[in-house]
Amino acid sequence: QQRVEAQRAHLVRVGVWGGASLASGVLVFAFARRGDVGRRGFGVQTAAWGAVNAAIAAYGLSRGGAVDTAFAAALGAERGFHDVLLFNEGLNVAYVATGVMLVVAAGRGVRSADAWRGHGWAVVIQGVGLLVLDAVALLASRERLGALLNVVGHLSALATPDGVGLALRF
Repeated sequence: QQRVEAQRAHLVRVGVWGGASLASGVLVFAFARRGDVGRRGFGVQTAAWGAVNAAIAAYGLSRGGAVDTAFAAALGAERGFHDVLLFNEGLNVAYVATGVMLVVAAGRGVRSADAWRGHGWAVVIQGVGLLVLDAVALLASRERLGALLNVVGHLSALATPDGVGLALRF
């Protein structure tokens, strides 16, 4: 149950981030002067990331989530959530690095350097935002995973009149 609630809360946070990014990107683009390619690039990039993040969150929330009552299923589901978050953290670092490379390249004499800079800073901000959101969810998942794995250390097998049983000692 905790994992399902945590996944839902994470998707809500990503959805709010996506909605805020979409709205702010559209506003930045709309109010940027026509020749201000840096601000317009920032706005386009921010709005695009916002739309994608909002769509991912909406899709995830629409699917719901089943509560796993069997220990092995609960452990597997938590491990799966943890692994997805860990993979996302790697992607988030790559996003930040890509944005930084765009900003650095803008200082190297590329055509439309201001546009590169605008797009680059938007990617950096999106990457950092997602890095933080996923880190919060990842740390909580690690805690839940540790609690589940700790239970395994307290299990012992014992002989019963009906065969073999498991005892949970605390």
